[in-house]
Amino acid sequence: FRMLATALAASAVVAATAANAGSASPTQTGGSLLQAWGRELDKTATGVQDTPVTRVVGLLKEMYAKLKTEQDEDEALYDKLACWCNNNNYEKSQAIEASEAKISELTSTIEELTAKSAELETSIKELEAEVAANK
Repeated sequence: FRMLATALAASAVVAATAANAGSASPTQTGGSLLQAWGRELDKTATGVQDTPVTRVVGLLKEMYAKLKTEQDEDEALYDKLACWCNNNNYEKSQAIEASEAKISELTSTIEELTAKSAELETSIKELEAEVAANK
C-alpha cells in the first residue's frame, strides 16, 4: 500500500515537474511538488483512492439507483393500468348485463307479437270468410 502511494506521488511529482520545467522558479516547483505529494497522501490516508473495486462499487450503486427509479415508475404505471382495467371491467360487465336483459326483453316481445300476429291472421281469415258468406 505504501509502495503504491509512493509510486503515485512520484508520478505526480514527475508530471508536475514536467509541466513546470520551463517556466517555474525553484520555489514554485517545490511548492507544487509538495501540493501534489500532499494530495496523493490524503487520498491514500482517507481511502478515497479510485481503485477498480471502488469504481465497480460505484457503478453498482448507480445501477441500483437507476433500477430503483425504474421500479418506482413501473409500479406507478401498473397501478394506473390496473385501476383502468378494473374500472373498464366493471363498466363492461354492467353493459353486458344490461344488454343481456334487453335481449331477453326483446325476445319475449317478439314471441308476444308473433302470437298476436297469428291471432290477427286467424281473425282476418274468419272475417274474410264472413264477408264472403254475406255477399
